[in-house]
Amino acid sequence: MIDVQPRGMYQVERLGLQPGINTTITVSANDTEQVELTDIRQDDGYLAQFRQPRLADELPDGVEVRVDHDGQQAPAFEAKASRGFYDNETGAVYSYDPDSDVAIQDDHLDLFTELFVFEDDVPYFTVRNTTAGEIDYTPTFVGYQYQIEPITDRQADQMGGQAVAVPSKSITNF
Repeated sequence: MIDVQPRGMYQVERLGLQPGINTTITVSANDTEQVELTDIRQDDGYLAQFRQPRLADELPDGVEVRVDHDGQQAPAFEAKASRGFYDNETGAVYSYDPDSDVAIQDDHLDLFTELFVFEDDVPYFTVRNTTAGEIDYTPTFVGYQYQIEPITDRQADQMGGQAVAVPSKSITNF
């Protein structure tokens, strides 16, 4: 069972992989571009769970990404007085190499980039380029696709167990 908040309860009928969906976003020097991620749109009755495992490699230096989850006016990573973003350092884990006297990136925590896409309610990316040249940002989205069927509360109770809550919209700081 999946609780697609705030849409209701669903039963997973089938599960499949979503490997390597790419989309290219071009942003001029010192400019900002807002893009609807139509390439990861799902068919009716489908929910997808995506991450960007190569964010550190694919996002150029000097570029920030803000996410509007489930539409243009639903900002993600929002706190009371500020709004978060990610860049190519988000979630990076470093270790120090004493032989070369440099920090080495050991890991990148792609869980910071997790997005759920319910049917055709795709997120928007606002990409800010702070560099002096045009950039192309080509994120790779990988994950899972679930074919889901709505169920009633009564059916959910009869199935037992605990539903997995899935945020299909951004939370807001009240």
